[in-house]
Amino acid sequence: HCVSGWTGERVCFAGDSAGGNIVLSTALRAVSYEIQVPDGIVAAYTPTLVQYTPSPARLMSMIDPLLPVGILTRCLAGRWY
Repeated sequence: HCVSGWTGERVCFAGDSAGGNIVLSTALRAVSYEIQVPDGIVAAYTPTLVQYTPSPARLMSMIDPLLPVGILTRCLAGRWY
């Protein structure tokens, strides 16, 4: 008897940009809870080390309508409210 579909034996996570951060943080959470970790991870264009340092990109971000610099500063400082 052949059953088609996913068996759940192998799990792979994939994410791009912020989705990559979700993939990595979910995998790290699985490790901390000692549950099954993914068999594979694909994290593309994932910012894993964000620092607030002067740069041309940082100056351009000061006028970014999607992620205002004030929100980014609060996130980096660990203040989520």
